[in-house]
Amino acid sequence: MIQLLAISSSILIIIEMLLIVICIKWLYSIRLACTNIWLMSQDFSNSFITAKEEVILLHKELKDITTLTTKKEQHILHMTIHLDEVEMGVKMLLDEFRRISIPKENSALQKILEKTVLHK
Repeated sequence: MIQLLAISSSILIIIEMLLIVICIKWLYSIRLACTNIWLMSQDFSNSFITAKEEVILLHKELKDITTLTTKKEQHILHMTIHLDEVEMGVKMLLDEFRRISIPKENSALQKILEKTVLHK
């Protein structure tokens, strides 16, 4: 009976030792996992900061491009209005020349004015 108790207590001690070794390995693997998670979170944080800076830079560039585009559109609109005014003036001159029946020496001018109006 004493031998049986000795054997059972030895088996319990061996089982406890195995459990301790398993727990130590498990804790070590958790520590490694936590370290990897911390490193990954650092990488994510750095990537996020870099991306944020790039987005700010792109936003500034887009704002500059929008400003330039608006200025160019305003310039084109101004030039279109100016060209329309010039065309109206040429048409008025042509109508006036037709009304007063242009003499032959000014027929070249009439042809130029007609070409200008017709080619628009």
